[in-house]
Parts: sequence; C-alpha cells; structure tokens
Amino acid sequence: MQAALAVLVRLDGARESRRLDLHRVRLPRAQVVEGDLSWANLRYADLTGADLTGANLANTDLHSAKLAGADLTGANLTGANLYKADLTGAILSDTNLTRAYLARATPTGAELINAVLVGAILNDSNLSRADLSGADLSGAVLFKTNLTGASLHDITGPSPEEIRKVARTNGDTLF
Repeated sequence: MQAALAVLVRLDGARESRRLDLHRVRLPRAQVVEGDLSWANLRYADLTGADLTGANLANTDLHSAKLAGADLTGANLTGANLYKADLTGAILSDTNLTRAYLARATPTGAELINAVLVGAILNDSNLSRADLSGADLSGAVLFKTNLTGASLHDITGPSPEEIRKVARTNGDTLF
C-alpha cells in the first residue's frame, strides 16, 4: 500500500479533475512527505502517526479521519474538511489551515505553533492543551471551542477578551 500511495501522490496533472478516492483506507504511519493529496477523498481514513510533512492536502476531505500523532508540519490544508477528525497530539506547526473546516475536530494536545488558521471554522472543537503560540486566528470562528489549558501566546487575530466571549477557557489557558 505504501508503494502504491507513493506513486499516487507524485502523479502530475490537475488533481481536481481526477480526485483520488481513498476513503476508509488504513495507512497508519504512512510516509507522504511533500506528497500531493489535494482534492482527495480521505473520509474515515486511518493515517494515525503518518508523516505528512509538507504535504499538499488542499481541499482534501478528511471528514472523521484518524490523524492522531501525525506530523503535518508545513502541510497545506487550505480549504480542507477536517470535520470530526482526530488530531490528538498531531504536529501542525507552520501548517496552512486557511478556511479549513475543523468543526467538532479533536486536536487535543496538538502542536499548532505558527499555524495559519485564517477564516478556519473551529466550532465545537477540542483544542484543550493545544499549543497555538504564534498562530494566526484572524477571522477564525471559535464558537464553543474548548481552549482549556491551551497556549495562545503571541497569536494574531482575536483578543483574549473576544476569545473568552465565544470559547471555553480556564485559568490554565495561557494568553
């Protein structure tokens, strides 16, 4: 499966016109470094612990995907659907999540240092204990987002007061 995936992610051409259908695929610890899975259907896929460093996942459907412990450092997830995705302990530092849909996702304890979350939808997500230091949350929707114990040092976008109005925070949330 890893060899087949390696070929698929390196094929040239307009990905949107030939959308890969890999829904429900089980590829824990897959290596997709700098691969192109843009526009792919990865609904319910198991990519637990996968190395997706620098991968292009723009507009990819990752609804309910298992990405716990995955390394997505520097990946492009612009416009990706991560509804209900399990991102527990995932590394998303320097990742572009512009306009990504993360409603009801669980990036609990995830590392989102310097991540770009401009216009991202994070409604009802669990970002408890996540590190969002230096992240850009400009225009992000944080309604009912769990930010208890999260680190929000040096974020761009909403003020601590604005965040407290719409999201769950506690004394352990660091601004």
